Formats: sequence, structure tokens, C-alpha cells
Amino acid sequence: MSFTLSESERNALMEQVYGGYVRNPATVSGNKATQGQRAPHRNAGQIDYGAYGGSASDDFMDQKYESYRTSKYYDPDRKTTFKRDGYGERWRNRETWQKVADHLGIDEVDSEADLRQMYDYVQGVGVKKEEADEKFKYDPTPLSEDPYAGGKDDGPGTGRPGTNNVPGSIRYNPPSDGSELGRAIASVADYGNRGTDDYFGRFLPEMGQRNVNEAKATGRSLMSNIQRFQGKVPELGDPKDLFEFYLGKIKD
Repeated sequence: MSFTLSESERNALMEQVYGGYVRNPATVSGNKATQGQRAPHRNAGQIDYGAYGGSASDDFMDQKYESYRTSKYYDPDRKTTFKRDGYGERWRNRETWQKVADHLGIDEVDSEADLRQMYDYVQGVGVKKEEADEKFKYDPTPLSEDPYAGGKDDGPGTGRPGTNNVPGSIRYNPPSDGSELGRAIASVADYGNRGTDDYFGRFLPEMGQRNVNEAKATGRSLMSNIQRFQGKVPELGDPKDLFEFYLGKIKD
């Protein structure tokens, strides 16, 4: 049986193709365990295969949304916690992507290789192939390595407060005479030391590396889309035709 995408379906998928892979957010809505505060997503920054018709990740909110999305109670216009967390936006083309995967014989969308195959297919649908002698030949610039490949954040890792003095840490170890006041002062000083170590030894390096990764990912996505662009320089018309067209229409 033949498989076709409508123009609106393909346009919707191409928006995600040009935007790069759909990834999990940094945080999701919390629950009683987090006292209402937003909780970190268990797979933050990794590809959200659920948006492409694959299984939801092991994050609690992903599992909960997949159950709701596939139930008879699903209503895309209903205001829910999921909508606030952006699930409706990220998964907006889930069913259409699933049709593409089924057509390509992909049983479970769970790898970048599957997504590349699906992306290549969508980009090729409805595109008229140019004659070999008319197509401009060029060697595309190799893409830089994806900083998020394999789901790794490439960060410096968690700091280990208290093991070394890091830049900016002014260590203070107050003398303790064994009294309750001395122990209290020592405890406060130790907390301050560890907090400073964590800020300079973990938080700032991780934040810096995350910014570097985002810059690399953005540049890689832009270069990839530029390389996939298809088009040709339009032919210029006769300036005499323009002159005659506007003659008498332009007033001082």
C-alpha cells in the first residue's frame, strides 16, 4: 500500500527537522515529594523519542503523559499540567512521525539512526530530483561532533567539596575547644567552605560547559540545515519591463 504525507503534515514535520532533534526539558512539574517545586527531568537534554512515536523515557512525567496521550480521555485543547510542561508542543507530531516510522519498517524509534532515516525520508518526499548535469556539485563541510551524542552532557562532573581548595575558596578552619559553641562555629565554617567549593568547583564549570555545548549544537544544526538547502539563483527580468510597469505610478 502506498504511503503519502499531506502537504500540511510534511510542513509540520519539516519544522522539527529544521529545528533539530526534540529533547527533554531540564525540569518538569513537581509533586508532593518535591513540595510543589519543579523537579529535574531524569533525562534532561537527551532526545525525547516519545515525540517521534517511540516509548516514553523512564521519567515519571513522561510515563504519565504517554499514558494520558494514548487514553480515550486525551484532549489536546484541555489545560493540564502536561501543557504547562510543553508536552503538547514537543509531541505535536507524534502520530505522524509514527506513520513515517511504520512505513520505513522501524518497529521502535529508539536511536539517532532511526531519526536520521526518518528525517531523510521526510526531506525527500515531494522533492523533484534535478538532472545530474544541472545540480551544483560541492563537497559539504564536515559537521562538528554533536556535543549531546549518546545522551552525554560532556560536563566536568560533580564537584567534591572539601577535598581541595578551588579558585575563590578562602578556607577558614576555626579552632575548636570542644565546647558546644566551638562545634557550632566549626560547623558553620565547614558549611561555608563546602558551599564555596561547590559553587566554584561544580556549578560554574558545569554552567560554562553547558553554554559551550549549546553553542556547538546550535552551530552544528545551522550548518546541517544550510547543507540540506536546495534551490537556485532566480533569473532576473528585463529592467525595461519594470520601468514600463511603474511608469506613471510613482508620484513626486
